[in-house]
Amino acid sequence: MNAHGLTIGLLSIFILVGLITVFLSLYKYQIGLYITTALGFLVFTLNRLIYQDIPWGTIIELLLFSSTIGMLISQKLNNKQLGPYFKKPFTIIFSIYLFYMLISVANPELSSKSGWISEIKRILSLYCFFLLIYIGLDNVREHYKYARFLITLSLIAAAYGCYQQFFGFADFELNYIQQSELRKNLLFMISGVKRKFSLFSDPSSFGITMAVTSGILVALIAQSKINRTSVFYILFMGISLLGMAFSGTRTAYLAFAAGTVFFLLLTINKLATRVLGIFFLIGFAFIMVVPIYSNQTLNRVRSAFDFDNEASLNVRNVNRKSIQPYMLTHPFGGGLGTTSGNGLKNNPNHYLAGFETDSGYLKISTELGWIALILLLVLYYSILAEGLHVYFNTDKQEIKILISCCLVCIFIFTVAQFAQVAIGQFPDSFLFYGSASIILKTSLNLPQNKIT
Repeated sequence: MNAHGLTIGLLSIFILVGLITVFLSLYKYQIGLYITTALGFLVFTLNRLIYQDIPWGTIIELLLFSSTIGMLISQKLNNKQLGPYFKKPFTIIFSIYLFYMLISVANPELSSKSGWISEIKRILSLYCFFLLIYIGLDNVREHYKYARFLITLSLIAAAYGCYQQFFGFADFELNYIQQSELRKNLLFMISGVKRKFSLFSDPSSFGITMAVTSGILVALIAQSKINRTSVFYILFMGISLLGMAFSGTRTAYLAFAAGTVFFLLLTINKLATRVLGIFFLIGFAFIMVVPIYSNQTLNRVRSAFDFDNEASLNVRNVNRKSIQPYMLTHPFGGGLGTTSGNGLKNNPNHYLAGFETDSGYLKISTELGWIALILLLVLYYSILAEGLHVYFNTDKQEIKILISCCLVCIFIFTVAQFAQVAIGQFPDSFLFYGSASIILKTSLNLPQNKIT
C-alpha cells in the first residue's frame, strides 16, 4: 500500500470513528464531554505523529456542539428548568460578549470573513463546553470526578514534558520541528536550549497550563492532612513545576507566583498556609541567589523576575504604545482574526495584519475594541467575585477546597493574559471555563451550604 492509500485509509477510519462519537455524544453527553477533553490534549501530538493536517479543532468543536445538544435535550426530557442558569452575572456577560463577537462580522474593516469564522467557531465551542459542565454536571461529586480527570491529563502532559527534557524529542517531534525554520530557530531555541511543548501546540501553552496545574496542587497541599495523598500531591506539584520550568515560558513563572500569592492571601488565617508561604519564600530566594549560572533553565526562571533587563517585556511595551492611537480611534476594533499571522493570512492589507499582540487583552482590544475589553474584564471580575462569595459562605470543607482550586486556576489565567493569549485555545481553556462552570453551579446550590 502506498503512502496516499494509507492516508486515505487513516482518514476514512478517523471520519467513521468521528461520526460514531458524535452520535454517541448526542445520546450520552457526559461521554462526549470526557472524549472531547481527552482529544483536546492529544490533537497536536496526533498531527505530529501522522504528518497530516487533520482538522482536529473542527472535530472537537463538532463534538462539543453535539454533546451540548444532547445535554439540552436531556434537560428538556427530564423537565429541568434552564432559566436559573442564565441569571448569573457571568453567564449574562458571557452571552453578551458572545453576541458582540457575532455582530462584529459587520465590521467594515474586515475584507475577509475567514478569520472571523475561525474565531467564532472556537468561542462558540467554548461556550458549549461551559454549558456542558455548568448545566450538565449535577453535583459536587461529578465536579470532583471531572476535575480529577482534567488534572490527570495535565499531569500526564507534565510527565511527558519532563521526558522530553531528560530523553530528548521523539523522531516524529524532531521532524515536526525541522519542517519550519520559525519553529526551529525562534520558537524552540533559547540560548541553545530547546523549550519543551509536551502534548501542546507550543511551549507557552504548555507552560501556562503547568502553572495552573501547579497552582491547583498548591491549594490541595495546603488544605490536605499529612498522609499518603498529600505526599502524592507534593510529588505531582514537583513534576508540574519542572514541566513549567522546561517550557521556558517566563509568563508562566510570573503567573504561578501571582497565583500562589493569591491563594496564600485567600487562606492566610490557616497555619498550614503560613507555613507553606514561608517554604515558597525560601525556595524563591534560593532560586534567585544560588550561584549556579551554567543551568539555562534556572537562568531563564531568574530572568522572568528581572524586570529592568527583560528585553521581551520592553518590546511588548513598545508594541502597546505604538498601537494605542489605533485603539482609541477604533472602539469596535479592526475585526476578529486581523492581527498576527491570521491577519496576514486572511486580511493581508489590514492595518493590524502581522501585528503581534503578545497579550490576550491587547488582542481583544485591537480586534474587537476597548468596548469588548471592558466586557472581558467585567467577565473575569464577575467569576472571581462569585467564587470568593461561595468560598466565604460555605462551611463544607470539600466545597472550600474545590472552589479555592477553581479560583487559583482562574486567577493564574487572568494574570497570564497580560503577556500571552492564555485563554481561548484547546486544551488550556478547558481548565479556565471548567473552573468557572463549577463555581457558578456551586453558587446555585449555595443556600443549602451556607454557614448556619
